[in-house]
Amino acid sequence: MGINETAELATLARQPDPGLSGAFRELDLHQFDDFRIAGSMAHILAGAQEFLDALGWPPAVTGLILSDAADFLAPLSGLGDELSMRLEYVTDDACRKFHKDETGFRLITTYLGPGTQWIDTGAGNASIFQMQTFEVGMLLGQRRGREGRILHRSPPIEGTGETRLVLVVDVDLPTHWE
Repeated sequence: MGINETAELATLARQPDPGLSGAFRELDLHQFDDFRIAGSMAHILAGAQEFLDALGWPPAVTGLILSDAADFLAPLSGLGDELSMRLEYVTDDACRKFHKDETGFRLITTYLGPGTQWIDTGAGNASIFQMQTFEVGMLLGQRRGREGRILHRSPPIEGTGETRLVLVVDVDLPTHWE
């Protein structure tokens, strides 16, 4: 199988069971503080485990988040300390402008609320696409040295009453991968 060097976005659709979706909707996130950590895979997973254990969330919720983090990070474990992860609760129009991140690439999934939106600036139309909740997206960042057609954003939610819980893993690839 060959690698498509022009691909800037890959997605993986997932459908969790309704009980798990409901468990995320029932979380009390009003006192939630966003979690950010950088370093090696082992460091990130240990920190995430400690953070999630302290929240007292249902095991199915924390289990999925930790499983996703491990799955996202495992193929990248050889990159050493070039990794970062964050779990964010979004209540406003954060990152509402279409952009390409200042990173090598990003893996993202939304557990609660509307998924990440994206456009293809070279497609000749203004169509906005949106990932589904629980869908995983991998987006190339600016540090890949490509012009880039795929831009993304957090969907505008301010004033709608909607919120989002989003897991993001960023990878800053070593220079020899550029």
